[in-house]
Amino acid sequence: MDYEDIITYEPEDVKIVFNPRITDILTDTNYAPVIKALKEGFFTVKELTEKYEEITGNVKSPKTMYRYLKELKMHGAIIQVGQRVTKGKKATEALFGRAAKIIYFYQADKDFWTSEDFKEESEIVLKRMATVFSKRWNVPKPKTDCLRQLLIQNDDYIPNEIKKILELYVEQSEEDAQEISSQEMYRIINLARSIVPMLETEYLEKELKKCFPTKVKS
Repeated sequence: MDYEDIITYEPEDVKIVFNPRITDILTDTNYAPVIKALKEGFFTVKELTEKYEEITGNVKSPKTMYRYLKELKMHGAIIQVGQRVTKGKKATEALFGRAAKIIYFYQADKDFWTSEDFKEESEIVLKRMATVFSKRWNVPKPKTDCLRQLLIQNDDYIPNEIKKILELYVEQSEEDAQEISSQEMYRIINLARSIVPMLETEYLEKELKKCFPTKVKS
């Protein structure tokens, strides 16, 4: 070979993305072929331009491809993994790869519960829900601070547990993980979001007891 690829970053197995735009990016007809091409390995802008044409039949200029890569990188879908050094050339070429074998979007409301910008609005929601919970289960009305902490803790815990599940999925079969469809990913994540709270009750037990002392028994 007349070149050497210097890899400085290895993609993760699983990456959580909290920006909802990632879902549109990964399914967009302009960007999806780039993600598909990068399943095969790490490539330069020139190589990705060629692979894009192979996949879609459409010709894109290197300038357009660079714009696609910039957008994908900004939203956490791809990363620059290293540089290609060609013999006899001073300039190097950037190498790109997927940010992870599996990338998934997790819709968390943590910012809504923690940000001062939403403090008044979130307090209204929590007060109303405290009344609803009290009537629904015939328990003393929980304090809003307690509910707020419970929700924050939940949004910290659940995404990491789902990530562990997906990492085990990758470990079980890397080939399947690379080819997993967005629809199948959606089903796996929804299943995990439903099952994890059922199996992992201890992580919230302390906060639940504070909020609902007569409902949650020791």
